[in-house]
Amino acid sequence: MNRKHFSFEILVFSLLALPACTDAPEGLAPSQPADTTVKMDFLAKPLPDIPLPNDLATRYDATSPTQRRINASQLAPTSFEILTRENIDMLDGWGVFAPITLSFTGLIDLAGVQAAHAKDGFALANDVIYLIDITPGSPTYGKPALVDIGQGNFPVILKDRAGYWENDPRPDTLSLFFDETDEDVNHNGKLDEGEDTDLDGILDKPNYLPGLTPTATDLAGRADALMYWYERETNTLILRPLTPLRQRTTYAVVVTRRLKDANGKPVGSPFPTINHTAQTEALAPLKDILAAGPPELGGLQLADVAFTWSFSTGTIYDDLNAVRNGLYGQGPQAYLQDAYPAEMSHVWPVWSAADMTATDPHNLFVVPGEKMTDIMRLIAGQVPDANIVSGPVDGERLSLAGRTMPHPVPRLMRYLLR
Repeated sequence: MNRKHFSFEILVFSLLALPACTDAPEGLAPSQPADTTVKMDFLAKPLPDIPLPNDLATRYDATSPTQRRINASQLAPTSFEILTRENIDMLDGWGVFAPITLSFTGLIDLAGVQAAHAKDGFALANDVIYLIDITPGSPTYGKPALVDIGQGNFPVILKDRAGYWENDPRPDTLSLFFDETDEDVNHNGKLDEGEDTDLDGILDKPNYLPGLTPTATDLAGRADALMYWYERETNTLILRPLTPLRQRTTYAVVVTRRLKDANGKPVGSPFPTINHTAQTEALAPLKDILAAGPPELGGLQLADVAFTWSFSTGTIYDDLNAVRNGLYGQGPQAYLQDAYPAEMSHVWPVWSAADMTATDPHNLFVVPGEKMTDIMRLIAGQVPDANIVSGPVDGERLSLAGRTMPHPVPRLMRYLLR
């Protein structure tokens, strides 16, 4: 046998046998069959249709403080979009106060989401979706962050509805983000000629809560009916953190089997496992967190998870800390201490020597609290809706320059002195 031909056969055999010798990637747990799943389309244009923020949409970068960068495609039809994506790709992680979005392959049980999140005073035990810190060593490790899903903390109602030029196809809409127009004039479920009034190629329907059909003149009813936490057109659920997340921290978004589809069946994962296998290592702490049975999660176990993914927040304030430390001669910006030394050129007294008496020997450079109260009264009088309260604010006594102020204190002053 020809030696070269024999060597080629050995090579082919080795390549074919290689997959059998390699362990397949594993997820945290097998997923359960579902009619409606989280949508994951990596080939969608112009951008992949995946839950965001998501570390699947990042790349490794050794020069980044977090070892990662956002990886948005820079192929775009306009120079503005290209420049925007170039700047996005410089970020070393996701935002700490940005919305979290995930689309589904079908309609979900909106009333169930409302009952679990919008009407229980932020009780967590029955939530259908969680945002959990999975960074070991983090002060909030294993704790769920509060998110808004229909509680009303992020309204999208326009204050001025008449500022968008005379050819605006939606002059009466209450929101720039969600549609209120029913373009299906003949109610046949199809986009017929003349119905596409905003020329977007989509048969628009009002983004209202189930069962609500306010009239056009009922502005209050329309505002109450408008969903800002779910988009019907794309079956997209929208979460908003109530407070900023921690910087440089990895979080898991956990979609539970408590979340049902329109037919009352649990939603599921688009994969054979409850997560993308590329994120199994990052999500590993979630196993221990759920195994510990935190009461705030209502006894949630790994078997109750329909789908989960992870994302990592970027650097938010470390540059400010570096500048501050540098002014004190510390850290990589230590040169700032010599370049911009702290100097006190002059201290102006707030009192004259004639103001000092034996009975009131106040410091020439300090404004006592009771005097500050009078000053703030004058300021508060010029501020619309400034609220002057009698007695200490909320039972507290404010202090300034070592003096307590039991006198009436404007709330504005409380804000400035806290």
